[in-house]
Amino acid sequence: MLGLMACGQPHPDRLQYSLSGSTMGTTYNINIVSPSEIDSSQLKTIQSAIEAELASIDSLMSTYKPDSEVSRFNRAAIGEGVSLSATTIEVLNEALALNNLSEGSFDPTVGPLIDAWGFGGGSKHKGIVVEEKNLASVLEKVGVQRFKLVDGQLYKLQDVELDLSAIAKGFAADKVAIALREQGIANFLVEIGGEVVTHGRSVRDSLWVLGIESPDKQGRNVYTRVHLGNAALATSGDYRNYFEENGKRYSHTIDPLSGRPVEHLLASVSVIAEDCMLADGLATALMVMGEQRGYEFASKHNISALFIYRGDEGLITMHTDSFKQYLK
Repeated sequence: MLGLMACGQPHPDRLQYSLSGSTMGTTYNINIVSPSEIDSSQLKTIQSAIEAELASIDSLMSTYKPDSEVSRFNRAAIGEGVSLSATTIEVLNEALALNNLSEGSFDPTVGPLIDAWGFGGGSKHKGIVVEEKNLASVLEKVGVQRFKLVDGQLYKLQDVELDLSAIAKGFAADKVAIALREQGIANFLVEIGGEVVTHGRSVRDSLWVLGIESPDKQGRNVYTRVHLGNAALATSGDYRNYFEENGKRYSHTIDPLSGRPVEHLLASVSVIAEDCMLADGLATALMVMGEQRGYEFASKHNISALFIYRGDEGLITMHTDSFKQYLK
């Protein structure tokens, strides 16, 4: 949903190196900027450390790997507890904090609803409208009150499934950024599945310039640009993943409270924050809220957010006051 923009010429005293690969069902891309040459063996060492970090996170939180902590919890019987690592607890606690802050618009147990509407990896059908009677039974499996974390053990109190993927990629980007700084790298961009962390300055010795994609299905055109130093950017949108039936559009963004696809006009929302896990979760929550309620919520909580929504004559943009500084 965004891209690195090439603005101006590279600085003569700065070199850029790129690393890429696959993780968490998506891709990662890393740009490293250095005042001196980094040899191939050092780059391999850096990439090995990055991939080890990513593999560790995926092994704990994947819903597809049967031995992950999340998968073991999802298979657990009601009343059973599953031991969680400190890493998974950190992400789960952030998910619970976001759920509380957003009053349920962010919910790490929304998976059964996503599957029911045909948008999840576990869906048995694609694009079928859920009947009211069936929706009620699915909603009975949703809600963070259905589990409890006690002394490192996650107990399943009622039938429920946990899915941390809405913030796991953001968390992974944060951890990779930490790993790069520990390697003595001060200037870099990390992108995992569209979620971004930047640090220092680009190869042009300027702020990192990122393009936010126009939220339409025609192509990957840049809608606007943001300029980042030490920051994180996450974008959530509904303009690619949806279906239509009887002239009605059904978004893959599901409101955990109603159990239904959202019906507002918001096409995408981008959030800039100090860490990517927070930006990732807030973008998801604001996408559920919609343009008006989301804007009011973001303004109230001093969240740097950009909203792009559909108007009668095309796309309309609004942003919170704190986002303006990034639109140079």
